[in-house]
Amino acid sequence: MLRVYLADASALKDEALYRRYYDKMPAYRKEKTDRCRFKKDQCLSLGAGALLRLAQRDFGREDLIFTEPVVGEHGKPSFPDSGFFYNLSHSGSAVMCAASDMAPVGCDAELIRGAAGEKIANRFFRDEEKAFIEAAENAEALSRRFFRIWTMKESYIKATGAGMSMPLDSFSVLPAEAGGDTCLRFDVAEYELFEFDYSPLYCCSCCARRGSGTPEFIVKDLKNED
Repeated sequence: MLRVYLADASALKDEALYRRYYDKMPAYRKEKTDRCRFKKDQCLSLGAGALLRLAQRDFGREDLIFTEPVVGEHGKPSFPDSGFFYNLSHSGSAVMCAASDMAPVGCDAELIRGAAGEKIANRFFRDEEKAFIEAAENAEALSRRFFRIWTMKESYIKATGAGMSMPLDSFSVLPAEAGGDTCLRFDVAEYELFEFDYSPLYCCSCCARRGSGTPEFIVKDLKNED
């Protein structure tokens, strides 16, 4: 089973709702949340933890809820030898959790903002990816194209656990133009990439080992969860 959960963490600005979720979090998530200086970041940390807890329940792994994950060499947390794999992301007010009982996964959500990404693309992306971005009809489309590629690349390096130790120009991603869920081209045969239509303001992707199945995409309203 492969599932991807997304939610709007701004709902947690409500203090009563925030406290309701906070009180149910394991100690490590409370500590991580408490280290955030600003309320917005606290809400994102808590919201990501809430989606992970929900995924653990959905996958029948309540035994892991109060277990602190182990952080790998390149910063990816996991529950080794558990058979439960997950990854978290957040941006803007969106929080995201990908979960699988098949193999490691990676995910990334990004709020689309400005055209500054063009400089990053020029420095770190492959020539065909840069050409795809530069062919956009206007600045807004250019930003969206950049973040589509960025989230898919991030999803892949997070799935592998390599993080930013893996050069972004060591593999190529070209998104599907027809609006499908899978990428047009991805030159890493053992993995698959998927995009999700969460909001016009965001680009969201996940990556899983080939054979893990097509992800079920689930948008949650934190006001209606416990």
